Amino acid sequence: MGKYKVDSSTTKKIADQKKKQPRFIMKLSKTYPAFIILAAFIALSFLVWDLSEKQVYSDRQLEFDKATISVMSRFELQHQTNLHILHSMTGLYDQLVQVVQDYFHLYGSIPTKTYPSIYSLMYAPIVSGDGLDEFIYNARSGGSYDYDVYPVGKRDLYIPIEIVEPMEPNKIMSGFDLGTKPLIKAAIFKSRDSNKVVASSIFTMRQPDVLGFYLVAPAYNLNSDPKTKEPDHTPANFKGAVIMEVNSELFFEGAMGTGLVGDSSIICQCFEYTDSGKVHLLWESKNARQLSQAYNPLSKDMILDISDRAFLIRFSTVPSFGGGFQNVLPILAFTTSLIVSFIVFAFFMSIITSRTRAIELAERITRSQRRIVDSSADIIATLDSSGTWETMNPASTTIFELEPADMIGTKIDDLFEEEEEAEKFYKDMASKGDNHTERVTYRMKTAGKDLKWINWSFNISKAGHQIYCIGRDVTIEKAVEEHGILRNKQIRLSERFTRESSELKSYSMANLNHQIRNSLTGILGSLNLLLHKVYDNDSEHDSYINDTITNSEELLTFVSSELLEFTSENKAYKELAMINVGSMFENVKTVLKTKCPNTTINFNMPTVLNETTILAENELFHHAVKEIIMSMAVGLKELNLDISVVDNPLEDLTEITMVSKGNPLLAEMISIYKKYRNDLVNALEYDQNDIILNNSGASSNIHILRGTFSVETLGGEEENMVQIALHNKP
Repeated sequence: MGKYKVDSSTTKKIADQKKKQPRFIMKLSKTYPAFIILAAFIALSFLVWDLSEKQVYSDRQLEFDKATISVMSRFELQHQTNLHILHSMTGLYDQLVQVVQDYFHLYGSIPTKTYPSIYSLMYAPIVSGDGLDEFIYNARSGGSYDYDVYPVGKRDLYIPIEIVEPMEPNKIMSGFDLGTKPLIKAAIFKSRDSNKVVASSIFTMRQPDVLGFYLVAPAYNLNSDPKTKEPDHTPANFKGAVIMEVNSELFFEGAMGTGLVGDSSIICQCFEYTDSGKVHLLWESKNARQLSQAYNPLSKDMILDISDRAFLIRFSTVPSFGGGFQNVLPILAFTTSLIVSFIVFAFFMSIITSRTRAIELAERITRSQRRIVDSSADIIATLDSSGTWETMNPASTTIFELEPADMIGTKIDDLFEEEEEAEKFYKDMASKGDNHTERVTYRMKTAGKDLKWINWSFNISKAGHQIYCIGRDVTIEKAVEEHGILRNKQIRLSERFTRESSELKSYSMANLNHQIRNSLTGILGSLNLLLHKVYDNDSEHDSYINDTITNSEELLTFVSSELLEFTSENKAYKELAMINVGSMFENVKTVLKTKCPNTTINFNMPTVLNETTILAENELFHHAVKEIIMSMAVGLKELNLDISVVDNPLEDLTEITMVSKGNPLLAEMISIYKKYRNDLVNALEYDQNDIILNNSGASSNIHILRGTFSVETLGGEEENMVQIALHNKP
């Protein structure tokens, strides 16, 4: 500490020099760019004011247009729904010679209950004056026992309402002659002549003030008379009209529904054109009373076509449309812009005096980031949109055994182990959006042809046509993970083999007990027969037989008690029953639709399979067949499986054979399976897509069912075959 001294005079001298340095901060020659920017920003503030006013008006108009289009769409949708219902009812008369009342009520009850605006659905035929009595008779015969036509009077032509749905609230309409109403009669004949749905004008449907209109659709004879040489849809073949009675107020209110958020900001009014060309108000939304207030609303007139009749829909904005904030938005934008102008001015003044310091700081940060990139053990690089390396850090030397300079300019395709993974990489990069980060793990090659698992983080920049990459070597972690998965599979398969061994041991013991008991029982029976025969009073022979019987009884007692007790305590084998093979395969096919969603599985089965039965346990056999077919479907978009069945009467066996082709991976796994048949647990190390695991499990199940299992392959794209043999008799 004492070796160095601080020269106080030198410190004072430096301080004095700083005081003498000129303060150039407010000099115009140095700061004029900031004042130019200030003037430009002030001019921009006035431009912002003008643009804000125009934008506010544009936004209000756009919001108004969106609200009106939404309402009009619902009006048109409601009308299209009514037309669909009316066409459905008319379709009954296009398909049937005679539509009875029950059919009409059946098809008309749902829409009349669903849509309150539909007061009724009616059918009114054309009846001549001479045929009125016959028509009334037929109507009463059809179920309307008190049916009659009114108003009473002699007329050349009648258009009585024959059927009305719903009937209960509309009984008064049944039998009413629509021909006495010129307005409705004209609409019916207009629909007849045009073969189109026609709308009547608005009229009072129900007293005293229920307004509405009729939608009229023509109905024609099902088959025209060939002698007339007239098409079906001509006035000569017209037989009646299907009519929908629509309440206009409920029609518009139903179309509006509960209303969207934008509906409260507009006022909707519906007008009908009169014969003089004027408009008559039919309906208006509940907020229409606000039109009485003094304000200048946005308004728009639109035409709603209901069949052949046009209605004027007038939309207006409410007084509070757009909110009060929009009115002050231009002033607020102008004020904010001015404030920003002075902030920018101060900012540029600060930049002018600190530019050198900022440049130095940027260089320091850049050097720091460069050191991080160079010292990182992870790949930090960039790719262009075609997959070519643009930059690379030194970590490539450790991970890929390639210098950064050797990798720049090459494509990432060279590092993928499989072409499918390269295709998946480009597909994923093309389908993702800008600034999307994709995290994925690929198996990649090094310069020395070693394989490593690399966990990548790809950040996509669509604007810069670049992909920013960070890659970490996770080979050790992946190996540990795969080893854990392999151990788990081996344990599962070992458990199934243990279960198979236990099942077969229990079955063998039970079978042995059964056979010994049968043999001993036969011996005892034979000896008893010998005992009761006459052998010239040979006492020595009788004594020998008695000793044999005694010993046999002792052996039978041992077998029946001790051995039976052992097998009873260890009886774990499956009780088998006869099951249908065809039904089993159909059930498996249904399950495989969810197990193999990416593969279409087709069974080519003989009809005899549906009549074939085998001795098995339902769940075990189902599971075995499912595992076999899942293995055969691996890697295929479509599996065509040929299934055959052959009975072996000499051994009471049924052999089921399943054959497929065109699956090299399956052929390879079958070869490994056969090679390691006696060591399948360790063969799982070479398993792919659980093919060996599934076949081993299926084999275990078949063995438990006292059957045999075998697999064969011709290799490559040729046939692969699985054969099962099971008993067909108890």
